[in-house]
Amino acid sequence: MPENSAASVVAADIRKRIADDFSSSAGAVEARIADFVSSFRSTYGHHPGDRVIRCILQLAESKLPHLEHYMKAALADWRDVIAWAEYDKNEARIFDFNVPFEYAARKPNA
Repeated sequence: MPENSAASVVAADIRKRIADDFSSSAGAVEARIADFVSSFRSTYGHHPGDRVIRCILQLAESKLPHLEHYMKAALADWRDVIAWAEYDKNEARIFDFNVPFEYAARKPNA
């Protein structure tokens, strides 16, 4: 697999979410995510981490234009996409994308 592929830069649950959300264009989305990771490394000097990528995918809601929008937003300030994806309008945490998607939903009183 090429060095810059999504498989070389993201976790298995992220690759599954890409396949589920963007089935017909999953390969192109994986390439865009790999490009995003490269741009993020150039900007910040390190990998964005799976948490940021999970947040971007959550916010994108299976829509390519949204994916592009949130990747650009993360390059400007990655903390914004975490806040938007993990917290509700009352600033209560509703997701924790430090963990794979299947475990990310917070339970009440958790």
